[in-house]
Amino acid sequence: MKSSLVLIVLGFMLLTGCANSTKQDAPALRISAEASHGKALKAIHAGDVEGAALWWSQALLQYQALDDWPGQGMARLGLAQAQHKAGQVDRAIQTLKPMVAQSGFMVAQRAQAHLQLAQLWLSDDQNAGVAAMHLAQSEQLCAAPCQMRWAQINMAAKIALLNKDWPRVMQLTVSVLAGAAEGEEKEVAHSHQLQAQAQLAQLQLAGALYSIDQALALDRKLARPDWLLADYRVRLQIVQLLSDSEQITLTEQKISSLCEALRCNR
Repeated sequence: MKSSLVLIVLGFMLLTGCANSTKQDAPALRISAEASHGKALKAIHAGDVEGAALWWSQALLQYQALDDWPGQGMARLGLAQAQHKAGQVDRAIQTLKPMVAQSGFMVAQRAQAHLQLAQLWLSDDQNAGVAAMHLAQSEQLCAAPCQMRWAQINMAAKIALLNKDWPRVMQLTVSVLAGAAEGEEKEVAHSHQLQAQAQLAQLQLAGALYSIDQALALDRKLARPDWLLADYRVRLQIVQLLSDSEQITLTEQKISSLCEALRCNR
């Protein structure tokens, strides 16, 4: 699934904002922390997961030494993101645990940590119950207007998908498609993909194909090869059930091409 490949926080404001500009008279440790922070952001956007984890780990230690809790929060969120992308789900959970247990972190960062934990609990264990608990905590902590609203709704839809509650999946994703503002293309694309999976499960193949093609169009615009790969894998299941040999071949070729670029297994 798309959101199992990439953490939904990638586009959130707390992680994509640039590190604070370094002042010429700033202490050396502050300059070093902000430099590590900036290098971590550049690495994750370049797809260098290992490098991002290294720089986030360094930034975390430096922010801890500075008693900078907002900095620590950003570093933990970023480090957990990189660990998740590397398949280190247990390590990512351990990285985030202090954020939901300690009140020193910013409330918005704690809300985001709960949202990431919900995603992590769906990754391997497929534990919808624990994921739903973290989602509820995220919703409770994120004050209106919550910048994570659409990601939270998509997470609820993903949990519903795991529980095979198809009407709820459709209800939630329709609300995203109808309400998400400009600039929320990644969440709109995710909703289309979740819809496609629900329609596929119900053998509503024409609708599923339309939904996944909508997701693909947006993810192509967003230039996210990992999301495109996840979309095409869903599309392959759909066209196989449609017994459309031409589309099967085309979709397999798309997957192979993306996997060459991403060095992944089909």
